[in-house]
Amino acid sequence: MRHDRPAPPVLVGHQAVRDAIGSGRYRILTSDVFDTLVWRPAAKPHHLWGELGRVLSAAGDLPVQVTAPEFAMARVRAEARARVLTGVTDRAPEVTIEEIWRQMPTQWLNKDPDAYVTAELAFEARVLRRHDVAIECLALARSVGMRVVLVSDTYLHAGQLTALLAAAGVPSVWDDVVVSSEHRRSKADGLLQAAIERSGVAADQVLHIGDHPVSDVAAAARCGATAVQLALPAPVDAVSHAHRPFDRYSEDHASDGGRGGALRDAFNEVGLAGFDPSFQFGAAVAAPLAAGFCGWASATAASFGSGTVHCLLREGGTIAEVMREVAPQGPRPVTLHASRWAVLRAAVFTGTEDELFAALARRADLVPEHVAAAFDVDVRLVRDVIGAGPHDHRTRALVLRKLAAHTELRGQIIEASTRLRRNAQRYLEHALELDDGPIVLCDVGWSGMIQHGLTDIIHDMGIDREVVGLYCATTVNAEERVSRGATMKWYLPTSGLHGRADRATGTIVRYPELLERILTPPIGTLLSFDDDGRPVCKPDTEHRSVSLEAAQTGLATGVRHLGSCVRADPARWCDDLDFRTTLAESMASVLQSPDARVADPLLGWEHDDVAGSTAEGLGASWIAPLLPFANAFDIDKVPPTEVFWLPGMAALGGGALAAQLDAVERGADSSLLCPVSPLGVATITVFPRRSPRAAAMWSDTPRVNPDGWSTLTYRCTVPTAGAVTLQLCPDGGVVEFGLLRVELQHGDTHEELSIDHVDHDAVNSVLARRLGRSTLGFAPGGHLRVSLPAMAGDAACVVRVSVAYRGIGAEGVDPSLVGPSALRQAPRRAWMVTKEWLRGPARRVSDALRSLRTRMRR
Repeated sequence: MRHDRPAPPVLVGHQAVRDAIGSGRYRILTSDVFDTLVWRPAAKPHHLWGELGRVLSAAGDLPVQVTAPEFAMARVRAEARARVLTGVTDRAPEVTIEEIWRQMPTQWLNKDPDAYVTAELAFEARVLRRHDVAIECLALARSVGMRVVLVSDTYLHAGQLTALLAAAGVPSVWDDVVVSSEHRRSKADGLLQAAIERSGVAADQVLHIGDHPVSDVAAAARCGATAVQLALPAPVDAVSHAHRPFDRYSEDHASDGGRGGALRDAFNEVGLAGFDPSFQFGAAVAAPLAAGFCGWASATAASFGSGTVHCLLREGGTIAEVMREVAPQGPRPVTLHASRWAVLRAAVFTGTEDELFAALARRADLVPEHVAAAFDVDVRLVRDVIGAGPHDHRTRALVLRKLAAHTELRGQIIEASTRLRRNAQRYLEHALELDDGPIVLCDVGWSGMIQHGLTDIIHDMGIDREVVGLYCATTVNAEERVSRGATMKWYLPTSGLHGRADRATGTIVRYPELLERILTPPIGTLLSFDDDGRPVCKPDTEHRSVSLEAAQTGLATGVRHLGSCVRADPARWCDDLDFRTTLAESMASVLQSPDARVADPLLGWEHDDVAGSTAEGLGASWIAPLLPFANAFDIDKVPPTEVFWLPGMAALGGGALAAQLDAVERGADSSLLCPVSPLGVATITVFPRRSPRAAAMWSDTPRVNPDGWSTLTYRCTVPTAGAVTLQLCPDGGVVEFGLLRVELQHGDTHEELSIDHVDHDAVNSVLARRLGRSTLGFAPGGHLRVSLPAMAGDAACVVRVSVAYRGIGAEGVDPSLVGPSALRQAPRRAWMVTKEWLRGPARRVSDALRSLRTRMRR
């Protein structure tokens, strides 16, 4: 499926073949054989030779000291030697299988070489699989009176190829067979031309089908025939990273689980639609993982003795469909309306801090309105208890402690939760399907919080059943729940295999939104349950882009073709940890180092927050300006709550970061790729208004990218924000700024201060001198102070600081050379004092109006 030449053909896919046959323009159909009519269940044909070596060793036909890898290497090199010995110099040398075996080490063979040829052909017949849809196209051609000719580049002669196809179950739907081993030339070197001449018809009456852009498509064009390509050309394969892990696995195990052949059929089914990067992501990346996970979940539920798997909406709707496709004889999948927002609000029994944390967890900072909306309580009472907020992850624990300690408010929360729990239990009374086994829940992941809440709610109903959770991937929080007695199983391994599993699964867990979104059917977030036990869902108003619909079509198409692979080889897809790790690596490789062609459309997908109140795109606009300056080590510190899919944004920005992330995905050590900044420790300090005491402070020693740039990004919530100071080189040095931006967020109000030159009015440099528009020389202890606008007055706000800078000569600098002269600084200082004095009356009027509005509301 991977080739080097570009220029995709005009006609692609099996439907194009049917249309061409139906047009009546053609009298002859010529067809490639391997990867067109039949396929080997390995990423590359030579990966099978190791398994052939094991078969021959088991039969006693190889010396005991010859290992399978040694045999595979010898078989590959024997074919290469045989081609060299043909003496052909003006075209690709073609050989026979007998000539290949005569180049094998004679001391290994205890039989005549022809016996080994027979053994190899028997082995090939066992592993070959059919592309049924291509065979149907050949049958269709014959049914309308077309002559069918097989044209193959192969070391088999025509009789051997015919027998091999028959042994693989391919019906005889051809009239002639032309092979390269008999004509000593390949299709690209004239074999296809010879086949057309042998047929006795004009080339423009010949339709050729095949997978290779050169041997099939280009060769047919040179002959004057029409070609239909039955494969996806490599240059337009936007998810090529996803194939690397399967290539590795296939080489080690002589199989890729049938993934390659199944995906070939999936792409050929849709034709030109397969060129869409979003479709490729759905079919080649998400579909294999979904098929394997759902096959495993069905088998695991059956092992527990359960006849039903409850698939949790919203993603559960798609999981149930996939499970029916890959395991039709397994436990029955049913959908169960259960969301974290609805279930965990209903699972507040006593109002403890842990219960409130689970019920109120969301990406956004906590504000009183969130608590009021969650439990239908008075927002003014909440504001009196916890303040106006916002409260980020650093202060959330204190806020929850205040909620739990306030008797009146906690009582109202428990009362609201009890009402919601009774409604949820009315729904569960008829939605749960109980049998002799445990209650099995199935979801994509991640921490098992819904299972935890449902377990408490179900047991409160008097149903004393074990609740089992089956997940694709989980976080360390799930492992903590297991250590406390919960029964949870997950498909993707999190340890072992020399760290591969942990690295790959960790990437999927870090960027979960893409997998969640592609598995989400068009149904709104579950918000609550009404008094009759009916689910109350948000109207499905999410923007469903063309890209998302294409990806979900790719997922469905891929799963349909992969289903037979999972059913035929359940031990590999469900039990083999190495194969499951390979599935994780395939998904992780695209998440961590995506091609820009796939990143661009996928970043436009919208994702609901847990409460269904807002929908965000997967790209974060605030970080985009930093990416040209970023490095793989420091950017990895950005918390997942701050940005959905960072590598996708890096792919669009290009540059050093995207290349570094790709290297890290391949196993490079980011700490070695990104050396420590020679400027030393950087410190960001946020000061409140009218106070010299810091409200928040953060220090770090940043790394540098190949161009010497370092980036800092710091986000905090402070009672008030008056100024930010930046100390970037404590021992002094010359610093060039690429970006300096401060953002303030108060409620729905957002203000941004972007500083594009060091003489900006808001900037005051201390022990520093301007050396250029964006360059400053700092003495030891020198720093910048950025005065912030009085957007929120004295109210709490979120501050985000983003800086990109690099050193130009990082050695210590003489203070006399860089220190600002008092004469030069005097006008600026006078102007800053004047501005602050003028702000006083405006601030007092603003405070008086705010106080008046508050009294009127009360």
